Amino acid sequence: RALLFATDSESSWTDYDILFRHWRDRDLAAKIRDRLWIVSALTPPDDEHRYLESFRERAWSLFGEHLYDEASSSAAPGEEEVFFDLRDEGALHDPLNIYWERAFAAGAALDSFEKAAVDLAYGTFLPRFNGLIGGGEAR
Repeated sequence: RALLFATDSESSWTDYDILFRHWRDRDLAAKIRDRLWIVSALTPPDDEHRYLESFRERAWSLFGEHLYDEASSSAAPGEEEVFFDLRDEGALHDPLNIYWERAFAAGAALDSFEKAAVDLAYGTFLPRFNGLIGGGEAR
């Protein structure tokens, strides 16, 4: 898997639009899209629902424009159509989530953090990530 880290900001979506357009224009989208997964990095824990709703909508729009097949298109022989609804859990645009945590803002080495801070930031990310790569439980 290739994790695409983003924030819900114009610069993130513009940068990924440029990259996805490049892949699409070179007929690489269908070859690469199943390996991608979007990550909502620095999700604000105090406004999580609104933030992730906006993030999901922007990611779905981006993936839909460049990487997903149109719902009415027919796949070429040997290829599966890839199309997801906005609310499809487990879709490529359904973000893995890493929370912004004050303890990480200072940029200290990871081994210096308390387990509680790591759990707050990565608690929802690690179990889903492990499932994506076929690993065991989060550590």
